[in-house]
Amino acid sequence: MEINPYHAPKKDIEPEYPAKPAVSTFDWWESRRLRYNGGLVLAGILAFVGYVVVCFTLLPRVLDASEIEVNLFTTLFQGVGYLLMIGIANLFYFLLPQQNSWVKCGSGSMPSV
Repeated sequence: MEINPYHAPKKDIEPEYPAKPAVSTFDWWESRRLRYNGGLVLAGILAFVGYVVVCFTLLPRVLDASEIEVNLFTTLFQGVGYLLMIGIANLFYFLLPQQNSWVKCGSGSMPSV
């Protein structure tokens, strides 16, 4: 018997892999939070490295070298500010799946990936 690729499969044929159960929206987002926070931390480190590179390569062409400061205080100040921003980003990350229940978009569950 030859299989015709242009015809829909018969209904009595079971799929090779059973469908995964739907996951709640909140659980779907929570399972990705660690990856999200890791991306935020990596972005912060790369941004600080870029800041230091600009301070020591480009700014001396415009400003007097004595005016450029990258010391422990400025590093800690920026680090604390960035941790505050990570906290705000996580607040919005938490609120995003909540808004799905407020707006009633779709079935309220995300496919498992």
